[in-house]
Amino acid sequence: ATTPPPPPPPEPSLIGLLSSGGAVCRRTLLHWALWGVSGFAWTSLVFYATYTHAEGGTKWKPLSQASCDFDFVSQLLVVASEIPGTLLVQFVVDRPRGPGGLLGGRRGVQVCGYTICGLAAFAMCLDSVLGTTVTLACGMLSRAMLAASNSAMWIAAPEMYPTPIRG
Repeated sequence: ATTPPPPPPPEPSLIGLLSSGGAVCRRTLLHWALWGVSGFAWTSLVFYATYTHAEGGTKWKPLSQASCDFDFVSQLLVVASEIPGTLLVQFVVDRPRGPGGLLGGRRGVQVCGYTICGLAAFAMCLDSVLGTTVTLACGMLSRAMLAASNSAMWIAAPEMYPTPIRG
């Protein structure tokens, strides 16, 4: 008599992996945190760079004087800087180089991109010292690096999970 084959193991689920507390859980939570920070930074960089140019740099107004005083040319420049950031990913995301692959590849684009983005965003806080033109250039660099990092994160996200979970 032949014995029937054992039933296949249950397919792992994302909920099961998250509740297990293993490496996949830690990577998932890290990615979610980066997506959250990236989302807030995405919008903040546009508005911060443009409000420093509004009416000669008068910046915030009291609520009683509510109006829209953005410099739309500056806003266009900051938003358009996403294009070179996104194109950069196409050239380096599959070519890890340097120590630990940090000058390319998925991890390298994210680490270098978020680091440069953060440094440029910090430099934007020094607008009274650097002037509005340098602040705008820092905003453009920061937004370009944020676009590159975010694009690499979207490429890397599904690759973190085992094939049965990806579907």
